Amino acid sequence: MHGLYINKKKNNTDTSSIALVIKMIQKGDLRLKEEFIKDNVPYIIRTISNVLGIVVDDRNSEEFSIGLAAFNEAIDRYDCNKNGNFYTYSFLVIKSRLFDFIRKNRKHRNVLPFSYIEE
Repeated sequence: MHGLYINKKKNNTDTSSIALVIKMIQKGDLRLKEEFIKDNVPYIIRTISNVLGIVVDDRNSEEFSIGLAAFNEAIDRYDCNKNGNFYTYSFLVIKSRLFDFIRKNRKHRNVLPFSYIEE
């Protein structure tokens, strides 16, 4: 652990340290990226739960997979000069990807399999 961004006290995360960690990850430090994502799994789960209003299973959940991919996307696309606070930005990306997933699946929710149709 690089220890640059972790501060366990609520609302006391060093924004410049997080920006530095993100820059290091974007320059190719995959080990740091893996560690950063792993350390933020509780945040990702909490974000998904807040957005959807459900309890999320981190082992076998499409929503968790989408949240994880969105968090990864947020890391890759984050620009501290344009996006401000990383966690605010990642929340918006996760929320957007979850809503996209819900909209996409809404179309298929009312589709019945052929076995339901009688001759």
